[in-house]
Amino acid sequence: MSDAGKIEAQLRAIAKVRLPHGASEEEIADFVRGLAILDDVTLRARRVAERLAQDEMQP
Repeated sequence: MSDAGKIEAQLRAIAKVRLPHGASEEEIADFVRGLAILDDVTLRARRVAERLAQDEMQP
């Protein structure tokens, strides 16, 4: 598994974390912001992995 794949798997595991019942609006907003950041990091890792794969294919 590539580094990007490992990172993506770890991010997916983190994203499964649940908020406690009765979380405040602020806690929910922080959680959602965190998920958005994780999504952005995952997308960037995927793009880097694609670029690296393309670079390896070039002679």
